Amino acid sequence: MRRCCRALAARGREDEPRSLSEQREGKRRRWVTVTLSASAPPPPPPPPAARRATPSKPKLKPVELKPDTLVQPRETPKQAPKPEAAEDTPAGGVQGGVQGGVQGGVVGGVIGAPTGPRTLPPQVAHGLLIIDPNDERYRVRMPPALERTGAVLTAVVQICVSAQGTVTSVRVVRGAGPAIDPQIPSVLGRWRYRPWQSDGRPIPFCYMFRYEITAR
Repeated sequence: MRRCCRALAARGREDEPRSLSEQREGKRRRWVTVTLSASAPPPPPPPPAARRATPSKPKLKPVELKPDTLVQPRETPKQAPKPEAAEDTPAGGVQGGVQGGVQGGVVGGVIGAPTGPRTLPPQVAHGLLIIDPNDERYRVRMPPALERTGAVLTAVVQICVSAQGTVTSVRVVRGAGPAIDPQIPSVLGRWRYRPWQSDGRPIPFCYMFRYEITAR
């Protein structure tokens, strides 16, 4: 019995240190496992840098060089010198005129001589009449066939009058009809006017007006 108890006690002692060593080894294994699980993975590598686009150089076109051409110089025609005006010519005078002449006169004319006829308005010229244009002697008569219809005919007439007031010419500018036009120069040529005066001198004149022929 004593041997058995000793043997069991010895086995118990041998078993005891084995269990302690196993516990220590287990603790070491747990620590190693915790250390491995706590380590972080390495960071990923940075992306590659983007390439910059290089600007393209413009293409130059070849320039063709033209050979030099010789141009013959042109001669500029010389202008003839303008005649210088006379120093003693007054303002408004003309070459060939005489001193003391009338401005606007005719070269070679005589001072005080009558000039060409003036053009007067029809109202002014009719105011110089000394006859009645509606009188039978000074009125153009309408043919009986047209007189019964009550028609009114119109002609455009130009009359020129002398410095003494007599009619020098009658011109039909626009006629009233073949039955009327031949009478106009002979009848209107009988008209008489007072002389038209300018600067105290009578001068001839002309005027144009519309002449109406009506039935009596």
